[in-house]
Amino acid sequence: MPLLETTGGLCVPKTGYAFEYFGKNTPEGRENDSTSLLQFLLSNENTQGVRRLSDDIIGVPGKTRGVKIMTPQPTCFSVCPTEYNCLAIRTPYTPAMDVFEYNIDSRFTPCEAGLNEQSLKITASTFAQYCEIDNGEAFKEYMIKYDMRFVKELDKVFVNLLLQNITEAPKTFPILANNTTTGQRVINDELPLFISETIADAKMDIADYVIFGGQMVNMFKLKYGVGTTSAEGSVIANSPLPPLYYDRNFDTTFGKNSFVLIPKKAFQMVIWSQYVGSREALLEKEAYSTKMLPLGNNSFLPVDWLWKWDPECSSYEYQPSIFAELVKGIPGNCTDPDADGIFIIKDCNTAVLPVCPAIP
Repeated sequence: MPLLETTGGLCVPKTGYAFEYFGKNTPEGRENDSTSLLQFLLSNENTQGVRRLSDDIIGVPGKTRGVKIMTPQPTCFSVCPTEYNCLAIRTPYTPAMDVFEYNIDSRFTPCEAGLNEQSLKITASTFAQYCEIDNGEAFKEYMIKYDMRFVKELDKVFVNLLLQNITEAPKTFPILANNTTTGQRVINDELPLFISETIADAKMDIADYVIFGGQMVNMFKLKYGVGTTSAEGSVIANSPLPPLYYDRNFDTTFGKNSFVLIPKKAFQMVIWSQYVGSREALLEKEAYSTKMLPLGNNSFLPVDWLWKWDPECSSYEYQPSIFAELVKGIPGNCTDPDADGIFIIKDCNTAVLPVCPAIP
């Protein structure tokens, strides 16, 4: 990289952003990780019509409290022919009741190499290069980029949490095959049947499901066509499949040639904001507050943030953070007390991408 040097405290003569000259072909433009899972968890599609744990975990602003949820277990018995006997001894049946207690204590911040807590800090030596831009305005630009990276990395964390919360063993179906004429991979026409039977066996309705995945989801789009957009995925018009959500972080965690069937409202992203109410402080040289970051699809993520200005050292410091957990709905039915209707579906065929011959 060429070096620009200043002497005598002078600024670089002209400051131009690489994006202005090279467009998306810059390191910043290549950071196109997905936030699709966060979008889905916070979307109306996943939250509408249910009471949110986040609302009940918050006591007064800036404080949390535990929430107990009482849930009756499934009523399970069979029916058999019996002769009437007024003196018959009848087995008593008492419906089981479980109590689940929830609270939130998982805090996420930017980290260095996944270990040490990190904050954005820029000093006077860096700002010396911005002759035509006020230091505070330049730092705001860095804050926006830092927030974007924070949300993208948080999505990766929650994709991993999603995998950890799925207890059902993966199901395998022959989803992909090789076209005998072209050698290309194609989707098995019986895929919708595999999906509908899996959902029916779970005693669920396909209208209550979404499909979450990576490369496999993109192949479904090519097969069935894309309709109206929902998050980074798509609701396919007149499609036998549930709505599709694509996340580029999926394949790294779950593996390629797989996807997940998720019932809507099976998961909640429970969030608690720290710097609200009496804990919010907007002072001249430091600030502690909460802001809403737009994720798309009418979804917003509340993020705590701190900002500090040191006039003596001419330095700014900024850190976003969030208290959040992924909470799964309570499982159980008469057949399997651990059943929750969430399935990892994997392809069991050996179809591979066609290999072109070497160029002589």
